[in-house]
Amino acid sequence: MFKPVISFWLLTVSLCTFWGCDQERNTSRFTLQELNSPAAAMSEEPNLFVGGDGRMYLNWVEIDTTGHAELKFSVYEKGVWQAPRQIAEGNDWFVNWADYPAMAVDAKGNMVASYLAKSSPATYAYGVWVTASHDGGKTWSDAIKLHDDTTHTEHGFVSMIAQPDSGFLAIWLDGRQTAAKGPMNVRAAFLSPNLTKTGETVLDDRVCDCCQTTVAWTKAGPVALFRDRSETELRDMAIARFEQGRWSSSRIIHNDNWTINGCPVNGPRSDALDSLLAVAWFTMADGKAAVKCIASRDAGKTFGAPILLAEGQIMGRVDIVLLDADHAVGSWMEMAEEKALIKAAKIDLNTFSVDEMAISSTSSLRDSGFPQICLWQSELYFAWTDVSEGLQVRFATLKNFSTQF
Repeated sequence: MFKPVISFWLLTVSLCTFWGCDQERNTSRFTLQELNSPAAAMSEEPNLFVGGDGRMYLNWVEIDTTGHAELKFSVYEKGVWQAPRQIAEGNDWFVNWADYPAMAVDAKGNMVASYLAKSSPATYAYGVWVTASHDGGKTWSDAIKLHDDTTHTEHGFVSMIAQPDSGFLAIWLDGRQTAAKGPMNVRAAFLSPNLTKTGETVLDDRVCDCCQTTVAWTKAGPVALFRDRSETELRDMAIARFEQGRWSSSRIIHNDNWTINGCPVNGPRSDALDSLLAVAWFTMADGKAAVKCIASRDAGKTFGAPILLAEGQIMGRVDIVLLDADHAVGSWMEMAEEKALIKAAKIDLNTFSVDEMAISSTSSLRDSGFPQICLWQSELYFAWTDVSEGLQVRFATLKNFSTQF
């Protein structure tokens, strides 16, 4: 099992150790209920999302003591997770706490999933492989490489989303230029349900090496967001928009002017509803750690002023979901004395008001990955990796959160 050494803001989410498993935690503000997880012991890297078919999915990686890895998924139906199904397995995977496998499901039930596999013994030499299913995940196709180059360099941080009818869009960080000491770039390509790739495009030829990407589908078409990297090491959030058959040039959505000579391992997250696009991100501009949110009501053409969600001893690890045309829920992590907290906030996109609350206490051990939030059938759900007794993906819901914020 390959574990890259990354030194920024390592954090473990541990709701179970804070409350005890299978319990409800009641306060005057909220009720968080841990639910049964479909993942077995030695599981990590959860990815929680709603598919184009309207169902909620969770995918994750399970690893045994020999380093053998399996990518699995489950679908949530009638209040329970269905029996997990295996997507792929391997002995040569690159398992990275910050780079969880992507998966998407289109409106017709076609599925596509990605994982990372080593391309040479060099530490950061690995590629992105994708596989597809057309029978609800019972069987999966032979995997193909998402990128066409043969360089033994870093490729990863994939985001995937279903097209409105059928097929998918994938974006990823592509290190082929680094073989000649060039910068990391970010690329996009459309995939048919049978994994035929079309329209591969370089969205930005100089980006952060290890920050997550994000993609959303607006009424005008898809948008991709990522952490840009200028020649002077400014590392602010950038967007590229696909409209009228082509990708726009990337541009910064807000000038934090954060200069850092290294990758902060903290990418943006986004969500879209018709022409409304919301983006959350972490910054340490001027040495001040903060989480911000920004909204666009014209599918990413223009953005309003940023909304400050939190500042201080912020770790980042953000996520965001839109509730309706005027409200979103953002999440992040921050330190509080000797503990770390998962925080969430209901955001009024019109008044800029932020109604914040603590979700959980956490610790600062490795392998925690990135907590996930998901809005499904008017409830808010969380998935995270707990390391209190080995690695274990866990799952909970914030019940009736819309009336408790």
